[in-house]
Amino acid sequence: MGAMTRIHVSMSLPAERVGRDEDAAIETVGVVVWSHGLEGGGFDTGVFFPELDDESAVLLQAYVLSAV
Repeated sequence: MGAMTRIHVSMSLPAERVGRDEDAAIETVGVVVWSHGLEGGGFDTGVFFPELDDESAVLLQAYVLSAV
């Protein structure tokens, strides 16, 4: 997938990682900013979310920070 490719992104974030009683669903548009093939197959890809609403941004941030 090349840089600047627009993609539809659908995520289900686990409740316990975002501080909610239920899993949080996020549907948004993403833009690929970089993508590298991995040894053994698959890709490591960076995606920018230009249309992410404020609530979804807070949920995604909570999810990412819970892994630290």
